Amino acid sequence: MSATAKGPYPTGLWAQFARHSSRYIVGLLLLAVYQYAQYWFATRMSEAINIAIDGARGPAIRLGLMLMGVALAAFVVRVMSRVTVFNAGRIAEYELRNELLERLLKLGPSFYRKMSIGEIMSRITNDLK
Repeated sequence: MSATAKGPYPTGLWAQFARHSSRYIVGLLLLAVYQYAQYWFATRMSEAINIAIDGARGPAIRLGLMLMGVALAAFVVRVMSRVTVFNAGRIAEYELRNELLERLLKLGPSFYRKMSIGEIMSRITNDLK
């Protein structure tokens, strides 16, 4: 990890996005897989109903099992996509908080005489989110 003049982590929004872009790309790919699974499920559901109405029990059961498998797989993929994207955001927030703490620790006593601790905490919690 290379350190910049300010610190080891980038502090800009786009710089953080670029730093964690691989996580976001994986999350987006997982979302695309989830959307395709939803599409596949929806298009096969009517087919399964028609097969069941026609009385073909074996093919209807096979397609029904496939629908259940795809639904379960879609659920797992959706959870994984959310975890991937949200974790990238949490890591970026953690890095930004560390940079902010480092900056606050470097400020001199005159800064803390001018600004109350409550105002500093308010700005940290509201502005960083």
